[in-house]
Amino acid sequence: MRTNLTLIAALALTATMGTAVTACASSDAVTGGTPPTDTSTTAETIVPKEETSGTTGQDTAPEPKDTGTADTGGGGADVATDATADAAPDVVDAGTPAACAKGKGCYNGKCCTCFPDKKESHCEQGIDNSLSGIASLANSQLQGSVDEGQVNLLAEFVSPTLDGKEFTLNMYTGDLDPSNDGKDGDTICDVTAPGCKWTLADINYDKDCKPLIAFQNAKITSGKLTAGGPDGVFRLSIPIQGFNLDLLVTMARIEADVTLSKDGKSVEAIAGILAGAVPKKSIEDAVAKLGDKLPISPDAVKQILTSVVKEDIDGLGADGNPGKDGKYDSSSIAIKFEGVLGTITMVEVKPVEPPKDADAGSPPPPPPEMCKTYPTTFSPSAYRLTKVGLGENAKAGNGLDVDGICVEPDGDPGVKCPVGG
Repeated sequence: MRTNLTLIAALALTATMGTAVTACASSDAVTGGTPPTDTSTTAETIVPKEETSGTTGQDTAPEPKDTGTADTGGGGADVATDATADAAPDVVDAGTPAACAKGKGCYNGKCCTCFPDKKESHCEQGIDNSLSGIASLANSQLQGSVDEGQVNLLAEFVSPTLDGKEFTLNMYTGDLDPSNDGKDGDTICDVTAPGCKWTLADINYDKDCKPLIAFQNAKITSGKLTAGGPDGVFRLSIPIQGFNLDLLVTMARIEADVTLSKDGKSVEAIAGILAGAVPKKSIEDAVAKLGDKLPISPDAVKQILTSVVKEDIDGLGADGNPGKDGKYDSSSIAIKFEGVLGTITMVEVKPVEPPKDADAGSPPPPPPEMCKTYPTTFSPSAYRLTKVGLGENAKAGNGLDVDGICVEPDGDPGVKCPVGG
């Protein structure tokens, strides 16, 4: 059944109650950039995630965008004063002078900003995952929809290699191919297992017949898949207690382990994390669009979300477009996934439906410009995501270092932090 969203991307789902996650592409194809590396040279232009007092070498960082009250989302340096985080003492390795301050985790010898950092669950390894606070509300509905075949997220590796050379990774939404649906004597396919056949929704493509989500810098090195970076963009819809939030995600990147075939020549399965940053305005706009669909007022929903989800990423420039302006304006997110081999058979083209709110006495608006000739052949390296869920904390295996901001321990370039710092 076709989703009611216009553009689908890396994660997708219908917007009906009880369904789970949808990722939609922007109008332009998403072209992955280079994943963040050591960015210690830019650390001084970013607002620190922890309190600056007592953090050597960080007192000159710019001020956060807002004051961090409950109804503004609590961005910037006030994050460390949140009731869930302030109780945690600074992380100090006894006997080692080069420990990382609260709100940072030691990673590759440097102190990397991480979030959220709570008393009962210190963040580590520079992992950013602010939206982990709503994982318990969303994950059961999300995984249930995946298991039932209501959410079918597909990744296509185009001419992949295993030696570190770049290739294109496309992501789609689709449906079970009619030959697998058990009707008219057809074989019933277990959607949680390898080997199913899938059709793609036509709205996965732009007017030039290019996939809307295309990470062009994917590569596999020593069993590790990486793709995306600062330029990656997609849309994600998260279910929370009966309604869905349609969110813009920037800085999208993927890191995953790959399982090779017995002969070692192809990939049989993938398991990893898709991470990025959700602008605060995206959350506010998503709530406003729901209107009467909400069980409570939009203002009440905004207040609840901003008390749980804090801004920890500088993901937008002063013009509101993806970039940086030295202020925290976005919340980090991490989506854990697993995928197994499947086969893409065709693109299912649906007739364009007229807008439901068109005036009876007015001429209908022109239909959106669509692809005229859809692809008919696909890579044999296609994977249906059988496990999908939000990372539950900011520890290893639950998120990525979205901002890539790391500094030398205590501002000393000649010292490395300890593993537990």
